[in-house]
Amino acid sequence: MRSALRALALLLAAAGCLKARGDERAPLLRGLEPPERRLERTLPHMKRGIPGERASRTCLAYARYAVLFSDEGEMGASDLEIRRRPEGMAASDACAERFRGKVVRPQEGEEAMGPAGLFDRWLLEVSADDFGMLATFALVDLDTGDRAYQDDYQAGRGLELERTASGPVLTYWSSLGRFDCLPRRGEADCWRRIRERHAVPAEVPPPDCEAAIAAQPEMLTADADRAAQIAVHVRVEGLSRRDAVYLPDPPSCEAAP
Repeated sequence: MRSALRALALLLAAAGCLKARGDERAPLLRGLEPPERRLERTLPHMKRGIPGERASRTCLAYARYAVLFSDEGEMGASDLEIRRRPEGMAASDACAERFRGKVVRPQEGEEAMGPAGLFDRWLLEVSADDFGMLATFALVDLDTGDRAYQDDYQAGRGLELERTASGPVLTYWSSLGRFDCLPRRGEADCWRRIRERHAVPAEVPPPDCEAAIAAQPEMLTADADRAAQIAVHVRVEGLSRRDAVYLPDPPSCEAAP
């Protein structure tokens, strides 16, 4: 339960719901629209597994939308709701319990996600992963609730969202999965196999896993893709991961907890 509360705190910090206190855990998310107002009300029932603490519902009011979600005491946010806020509507009315207007309720995925903010016509959702630096993010269409894009990324290195004349651009460190070896000195062929499996260009240099292996030698006796977390720096235009541009930075390699 403690991990659930920590994860939700990360999500709220990303949405601008917590005061800036230099929290190193807060996700580095750049390019989001800040909420105009945050309203919260206490619900009549208790949180699951937390005696004496009531559940709450939060509303983030933006210029054209309001995003509502609940804290039920579990990992991530519950009962996500997107409301279309007409021009001239007060934030309190957009967040009111009895709202009459267009409402979208996105389908919940397998990940414990929570709203982090608005970017253009999408809602950014993020998940906090207590098992390492990797997390999942998704862009949800504000008008349909459909997920337009989703990927795993290295949360500690951040995510930058840009609005350009040709469409949205995302820059982040994308996680690679499904590899059967650990790139290290003297094993150049390992990185070639990983590159080919994930269609990473040859210009991207190999990651250096030596430091991670030195700190945790047991990595060499475990399944490679369970022992290490490898991420590459990518720039994605038009929400097409297939057309991602790989930046020349050396990929990261960290031991998985």
